[in-house]
Amino acid sequence: MQFRTGANTDSECQRLIARLGDNDSGVRAAAAQALGSLDDPSAVEPLCARLRDPDRKVRVAVVQALGLLGDPRAIVPLCACLRDWSWWVRRVVAQALGQLGDARAVEPLCARLGDSNSNVSAAAVQALVGLGNPAVEPLCARLRGSSCEVRAGAAQALGQLGDPRAVEPLCTCLRGGAWEVREAAAQALGQLGDPRAVEPLCDHLGDGNDDVRRAVVAALRAIHTRGCLPALRRRLRHFGERETDRELRREILDAITSIEAATAHVRDLPIASGAPAPRAEGLPLPGAAPPETE
Repeated sequence: MQFRTGANTDSECQRLIARLGDNDSGVRAAAAQALGSLDDPSAVEPLCARLRDPDRKVRVAVVQALGLLGDPRAIVPLCACLRDWSWWVRRVVAQALGQLGDARAVEPLCARLGDSNSNVSAAAVQALVGLGNPAVEPLCARLRGSSCEVRAGAAQALGQLGDPRAVEPLCTCLRGGAWEVREAAAQALGQLGDPRAVEPLCDHLGDGNDDVRRAVVAALRAIHTRGCLPALRRRLRHFGERETDRELRREILDAITSIEAATAHVRDLPIASGAPAPRAEGLPLPGAAPPETE
């Protein structure tokens, strides 16, 4: 059922609010959807009251309407709904909180990174990414002492946020714990592209899990600094005859080729201990003519 919404008048809004209490769940859901399109702040509190509707389709419609209305009064009630029994409702709540963009949702969303349903945890990751800077420190904190699922989800979100504060906590995640966490940390470090991660990543080229090793190689390729080339070449000498080993060997060779091509203009100048690295602007650009000599 759909309601036609005309002019944005008090009478129209009140009529739809009254329909939220209809005995027919289809009518209640349609009324909630229509209220979401009215952009009338007087609908917020009646909609929040229907977040406990016995029908999950109604709850979904109410959550989506509150997300569209964008009123901060909905934040606390929506955060409470992240514990709804229905994963469908929890997923749309996470999406709505991402739309609202209120920092009060950060901690409740972090708790959903370990949700039993992957659709919900993925929605929580995207919502936290949408919240931006306020989510960085809480996510870094979740990399320590949380469940495997929460730590992996936090790493995924931090990789997408791209904040350099996450580099050291993510490097720490490479050193232990479940392979899913190590893999997510390596992938995030590749997204961040920070050279500080090169040495810790190189240390894990020999990780005991194939997926982690593959993520480490991909991350080093993404960072594309020549400092990792010796470690990648050494790793080539440690392969057996397993098919996964042959596949990883090809990936390492591809990474070496890519890094060499991307950094062909960089001169490997010896740097004394403690001396500053040469400034990038002092290096010749790709394709530039060599300096004239007398």
